[in-house]
Amino acid sequence: MYTELTPAFEQLYAKVFKDVKFSQTVQSFYQELNEGSIKGCILLEDALSKGYRNASSPEGLDAVHIESALKKLAAFHAASAVYASNLHVALFRQFRQRFQTSTSDQNYGSALLIERDVVLNRKFIEGLRFYDMREYQDKIRSFVKSLEQQKQLSAPYDVSDFNVLLYGNCWPNNFLYSYDAFGTIKDVLFTNFANCQWGSPAIDLLALLLSACLANKISKFDYFVKVYHDELCLNLKLLGYNKDLPTLTGLHLVILKFYWWGFEVIQKILPVVMLSFGVSEFHLNEAIICNQELNRVFINEAYANPRYAKEIAVILPWMENRGFLEE
Repeated sequence: MYTELTPAFEQLYAKVFKDVKFSQTVQSFYQELNEGSIKGCILLEDALSKGYRNASSPEGLDAVHIESALKKLAAFHAASAVYASNLHVALFRQFRQRFQTSTSDQNYGSALLIERDVVLNRKFIEGLRFYDMREYQDKIRSFVKSLEQQKQLSAPYDVSDFNVLLYGNCWPNNFLYSYDAFGTIKDVLFTNFANCQWGSPAIDLLALLLSACLANKISKFDYFVKVYHDELCLNLKLLGYNKDLPTLTGLHLVILKFYWWGFEVIQKILPVVMLSFGVSEFHLNEAIICNQELNRVFINEAYANPRYAKEIAVILPWMENRGFLEE
């Protein structure tokens, strides 16, 4: 990503005289080294020295920061779609295969991750009692039973839909912002390309909006989707995309198609984002799961967070009204 694709995406914009930067510049590339952990490592420039910083907080991002992240995300998605359409589709087969392998072997085949899901489902349902949302317990209990089946039935991408290279780590902690002397946002960078996948932009949109767009901003969800769509189409036209442009209606429909991912975001990503430490420091992965004591403390703190309870009390009814909790 850092050495081939993002530079290629940036070059697409350079050809139409638009300066766009998606990530830090690669300083070194240790491809030939064989010293175990550093084999194939890259050294990135220090973004902090360039004035970039993380804007995430337990309260999420404000509307201005969300819009800036959406616009950069739209530029990234547009570049990937144009790059793929210009006879580079073969490059993205590895991402499609990676997603399929990851889904089948890790998400559904790993006993550790299945056990994680059982624990998190139980904690979330138990927490509903303390969030003054007892009336949702039976509904969510029934919903999560059907969730795994729905995830397996939902392909990561449909060839008939508009597809892009997904950022894959699209929550507040993984964006860096730079500002001018007056505090106005100048630029946004992505910080972690470890989970790039080929699929529907709805996956990135749901991850960003449901982890950054907290209760006091959730009413602007449709507005944010339109901000993204407008910027996406603008960039696709600028880059000479040779296929039909995605419609706003189609984008909303595909967001609804991936409703199960929306629930995963509020259940597994949002509680982590709202803690005082970032998701970049603590991942709900096998490293955490293998440390049972750390896992227990982490999960208890995440789901007992009063801020999280306050958000769920607003977001869960909102999701129900949009059909995100239908089995």
